[in-house]
Amino acid sequence: MRASRSAIRLEATSRNIWVTSVTAAERLFPGSPKRPWGRCFPRACNSGVLPSDSSIVSGKMPEVDHAARGRPMPPQLVSVIVPFLNTRVPIEEQVRALLAQDYAGPRELVFADNGSTDGTAEYLRDLPTPPDGTTIRVVDASDQRGAAHARNVGALHSRGDLLVFVDADDVAHPTWLSGIVAAADNYDAVAGELEGESLNSPEVLAWRPVTTIRESFERARFLPCAPGGNVGVRRDAFCAIGGFDESYRIAGEEPDFAWRLQLAGYTLGYTPEAVVSYRLRDSRRKLVRRLHAFGIAEARTYAEFRDYGLPGWTPLEIAMAALYVITRNPLLPQAVTKLDRTRWASEVAFFAGRLRGTVRRWPPRPAPHPESVRGRLRAQYGCPGADESDPTERSA
Repeated sequence: MRASRSAIRLEATSRNIWVTSVTAAERLFPGSPKRPWGRCFPRACNSGVLPSDSSIVSGKMPEVDHAARGRPMPPQLVSVIVPFLNTRVPIEEQVRALLAQDYAGPRELVFADNGSTDGTAEYLRDLPTPPDGTTIRVVDASDQRGAAHARNVGALHSRGDLLVFVDADDVAHPTWLSGIVAAADNYDAVAGELEGESLNSPEVLAWRPVTTIRESFERARFLPCAPGGNVGVRRDAFCAIGGFDESYRIAGEEPDFAWRLQLAGYTLGYTPEAVVSYRLRDSRRKLVRRLHAFGIAEARTYAEFRDYGLPGWTPLEIAMAALYVITRNPLLPQAVTKLDRTRWASEVAFFAGRLRGTVRRWPPRPAPHPESVRGRLRAQYGCPGADESDPTERSA
């Protein structure tokens, strides 16, 4: 089993884009501690420099040689990939938004059907060819449920050298695609911004406020994470790590993808110019179930990335979580708790999922089978088996 150490460099640019460059460091800094970051990593994120008490700062980080990869800049073709499952009503607004983008370069729209039965696929197939010549295709991704699988199938059938992912029930702002493409000139992957006010009622926002991606980058305790519904990735980088891990069926595929990408040595940037209106679930039951799945997924990602420096919950954080659940109990008057009851239930569901996932034993991540979608993506990059392109994988 390979050692689990990484060296990380953070820098801020004048273009208001954050970037993280990561490489496996065991070859560069032999003898460095197994978890060099520990609790120092939040300080590194906030200051933009390596913590001085880390033993890996004595070495020099190699620069990522983008030119050696032969990537066109700007991309010659942009593939917008949209996974969908029974989104007949909201997808109409998203289609109009995607066709109204101000990006003038060549592009294609690839819709990945994850098993819809409400006529969404038929609606998309009947769309007329746009006047600007944008290609619209619908591909079948119904053999396995999950957004991760649908995104991978869409990527496999796409032809672009820049893959841009957005969800079917959200709405991209007019400058969204041009913002992603402009930032992707410098980075292997770019995360855009999310806003929730335009598509959600105040009641739904009270259940689960939308955290901006900028805030998540600034407050990252480990490596930054990109939303799966607003991210652009260079095709070579996406295929090198086999795309999204399809074993994450409901939640968790987004941080897993972003962290594997960075641990493999690729760069992740952020741009506030690429905005997507994010639609929350308007059902209390679905929201609670979703947050429970998030908790389970967080426990799994911790099990898989803790050896790379992902910090766990401290005893103080666990105590504060328990105190939160008790003091915000809906049996108390809402004037005292100052918290919506649905939000409280969602938080409890998340904590329960985190506990449930913690006691579960997660097996090591296997390399993708050569005949699977992830294996075929890896084959496009020339690495069908487990190798240095994804340091989190283990050979069978």
